[in-house]
Amino acid sequence: MLLMQTMPKALFRVLPESGHMNASFELARELKTRGYQIAYASVGDYEDAIEAQGFAFHRLEGEVGWTSGSRLPAYRDRSPIIWIRKQIGRYQWLKSRRNELLNSNAFIEEIESFQPDLVFIDSTFVLYALPLLKTGIPFAIIESQVCPDYGKNLPPPISYQVPNDSLISRIRCWFEWTLYFASRRTLQFFGMHPLESKGFMKKLCKTAGADMRAIDFKRCFRIGLRSVPEVFLSTQELDFPRKPKANQVYIKTKIEQSRAESSYDYMFDQRFSEVLAKKRAEPAHKLVYCSMGGMSFRYVGVESFFKRLIDACKGISDLTLILSIGNELKIESFESESDNIHVFRRVPQLRVLKSSDLMVMHGGTNSITECILADVPMLAYPGSVDQPGNAARMVYYGMGLMAKATSEDLQSNIETILSDETFQTKVLNKRQEIERNSTPENIDASISDMLRLVTTIRQNSR
Repeated sequence: MLLMQTMPKALFRVLPESGHMNASFELARELKTRGYQIAYASVGDYEDAIEAQGFAFHRLEGEVGWTSGSRLPAYRDRSPIIWIRKQIGRYQWLKSRRNELLNSNAFIEEIESFQPDLVFIDSTFVLYALPLLKTGIPFAIIESQVCPDYGKNLPPPISYQVPNDSLISRIRCWFEWTLYFASRRTLQFFGMHPLESKGFMKKLCKTAGADMRAIDFKRCFRIGLRSVPEVFLSTQELDFPRKPKANQVYIKTKIEQSRAESSYDYMFDQRFSEVLAKKRAEPAHKLVYCSMGGMSFRYVGVESFFKRLIDACKGISDLTLILSIGNELKIESFESESDNIHVFRRVPQLRVLKSSDLMVMHGGTNSITECILADVPMLAYPGSVDQPGNAARMVYYGMGLMAKATSEDLQSNIETILSDETFQTKVLNKRQEIERNSTPENIDASISDMLRLVTTIRQNSR
């Protein structure tokens, strides 16, 4: 009992989405082996997933920045009136968010109530974390996406561009960053951008007791905090070559090829066993796995994309498709008469990847990393946010192909990757590079560097 009382406590405040949660679990496990008690504070949707990893779960009644609207499926705006209503709703939500940031201490009070020795906060909540600077609680910002910093001759992570050393590529990179920053300033002027303007940030910094000079605006998606450690959970070997800043560290973790899955379709095991038996009996038979992530329903046109993928796979002999559509879409919409088409709501992805020859994906960071570790080449149809940039990095290293979501050449792309062993060779090379850099010594060094960085930066900022 005395031992439990003296163990340091680490609290994780992670965005309630599968990709963010799964990315954080490896760091949490490494800290647990070093004697930390691990706890997650999140909404009830992720209680089973967190406890399945062996971590304590603390239920939050609600989540900042996470409304019921976050689970509404995407659809095309077919009239100006609908578009205007959506923009008004967005403006009102951002306005209420600003009021919450300036006037509510709920986020910090929840953290303080756990009395943690160390806190890891998802970059999505970076603005809510500012008041922690005056509490004295050591904390770090965790980033599950690739580095969002401006990079000379590198495109922003929202870009489809695959850079090279040519003058045209450099000009395109400069232009895309210039266009991004100009667009962001315009949206901020009208109160329509979630990354707040410098005017609002001055108010927030004054309220939170933070130094405005510590804010880094020259990046994509969200601000950075120069006085706070930024811990990247994404694989450094997947990013374009770049040098981390002084407050940034990439975590090395054990290469896990299995994960405790809290739930998946009850008929999956039986049908997947039949698929594997067929592959063993017919060595030339290929398995294609498709998932657009846990939030696939948010992508405009995803249902028609899944249907076109089913039709494309029907046109290829010696091929089985396993399609995971998520919990929100109706599985009845994707019924197929083919014995080689299997549609599920949820599947244990790592288990499926071990036997897959190709994954059709949205370009999520975790899915790309998991494909690399399973030696599976990729075909990416990126959605939004960082997915185009992730897919561009995958293509940069020759591990697959990328196409726009409206493309009609699904069958051709699938056949190209399955018939060209170069893609799998490139994936294998990248996995071996990751394994060389993830030795026990490197893992221990990266965790130690991160913990030292937290202590050093917090002491210097007081």
